[in-house]
Amino acid sequence: MKAKAREGEIDNIFPVDGIITDLPFPDDFADIVMGGHVFGDAPQAEDAELERVAKPGGMVILCPGNNDKDEGWHDFLLQQSYAWSRFEEPQDGTKRKYWKTK
Repeated sequence: MKAKAREGEIDNIFPVDGIITDLPFPDDFADIVMGGHVFGDAPQAEDAELERVAKPGGMVILCPGNNDKDEGWHDFLLQQSYAWSRFEEPQDGTKRKYWKTK
């Protein structure tokens, strides 16, 4: 993703490899905060960090990579006002995605 952003001369995308509970951005930094294949080890702390970085009115989007089944944190996300749906990941089957506006 970093290489694609550079190639396209896009300077407002900030891919990060790291820990979802310690994002290297200030409060209210981004219009969209997105996590892929990273959610669920500490749902409360992870959600709080994603919300901290999202601007008011911004979006938090999660594509945790789970199969289409209820994980323990599915209900937690619904309680935090996330909407969700399913999508087909090529060669890996049906997955879930979640999103909310801060």
